[in-house]
Parts: sequence; structure tokens; C-alpha cells
Amino acid sequence: MSVDVSSETKRATGILAPMKRFRPTTLVSLIVVAAVIGLGFVISRSSAMTRLELPIDQAISLHHVGFFDSVALMIEWLFSPLQGVVFILLVSAVVLIVKRSWTIGITFALAVLGGWLSSEAVKLIAHRARPDYHLLAHPLVREVNFASFPSGHTCAATALGVGFIFLFRGTRTRRWLVPLVVLVLLGVAFSRLYVGAHYPSDVIAALVYTTAAVIAFLSLWNRWVSPILLRRFG
Repeated sequence: MSVDVSSETKRATGILAPMKRFRPTTLVSLIVVAAVIGLGFVISRSSAMTRLELPIDQAISLHHVGFFDSVALMIEWLFSPLQGVVFILLVSAVVLIVKRSWTIGITFALAVLGGWLSSEAVKLIAHRARPDYHLLAHPLVREVNFASFPSGHTCAATALGVGFIFLFRGTRTRRWLVPLVVLVLLGVAFSRLYVGAHYPSDVIAALVYTTAAVIAFLSLWNRWVSPILLRRFG
């Protein structure tokens, strides 16, 4: 017996629930994504912005503590490309098992990975040089490349955090989950400045871009794709 896709959509909850205002939500999130990309292109070509932000990195680099060095380097390792993909896939597998739904597991994994990995294209467009570690007192990361904007580590953590917020949408858990996620994301963002790998605008852009990217993905996905998966897999 076939199941009507529209009925499946209406019954969907949590991360599979369609956006209440599909068109404005999708439009605004896509505009934000485009705005961040455009801002990155401008900032990367502005020496004035670099001169404005570098003193912040230098001030942070002067006040390192052993414990926080370890925490920042752990975050650096966890959300590095290879480890980050493996970690997110493992988390997605746990979500799939706990929720007992292939549709939820696939949606969560694609939303998180898509929100994070799409930032690599933004890095190529912005092509911003990382802070010169020679100008920092205690750089923990000494990377020399043009992949500073936006912060990939912050994008990965943000995608994961936003994914969990949507996963528990409509539940009591979300009440305490949202402030917890915000605190964790701010910590991850600060850690990228702490190790000397990014400018403040890099991590702010990562938070904004990834949140908008995940929302845009889920808005479109739950409108057109997840109803089909629900009909097929339940």
C-alpha cells in the first residue's frame, strides 16, 4: 500500500519537519550564505581589515595557559578534515541507531557534512591568508596557506551543533540544548583564535555561514527529498 508523500511530510517531526515558512526561510538563508561569501571576498583583499584584527590575535597569544593549550589542540585535532569526517559519520551512525530511522540518519549526516564541507568552496573564493604566526607570541598552529576564511573547524562544530538543535526540534531537550550548543561553539571559535590559525572575522563568518547553510539545506531537503525517503524507509 503506497503512502501519500504529503501525509508523510505533515507527520514528520524533529530534523525532518518542514519549515513553517518555507519560502522566506529558504530565501533569507541563501541570501546570508551569499552575503558571507561576498564579505569574504572583500575582506581577503583588505589590508586594513587585517591590520585591525591582527592585534586581537596577538593579545590572545600573549596569554596562554597550559590547560587551554591542550584543549585548543584537541579541538584542532578533532575537527581536522579526516578526523572530523570520521567523527561526524560516527555521530550520524549513533543518531541512526538511537532514532531507528534511516531517513533521520541520512538527513543528519548530509546536513552536517554539507554545512561544513561546503565551506571549502568559500575558502577557495575568499582565498584569505592566515595570520602570520611569526607575529604571534605563542602560535600553536603554524599554517601558511590561503584557507583562513571561514574557519573550517568552527564550521564543522557549528554544523554539528545546529544539526543537533534541529534533531531535537519540538522537544523539551531543546530548551537546554540551545544554550549548551552556543557555549560550545563560542569555545571552539575562540580556540581558533587562541591557536593563531584565524582572524576574528573568520570564526564569526563560520558561525553565520554554516548556520544559514544547514538551514537552507534542511529547508529544501525536507520540502522535496525527505518525504520520498520517509515513504520508502519510514
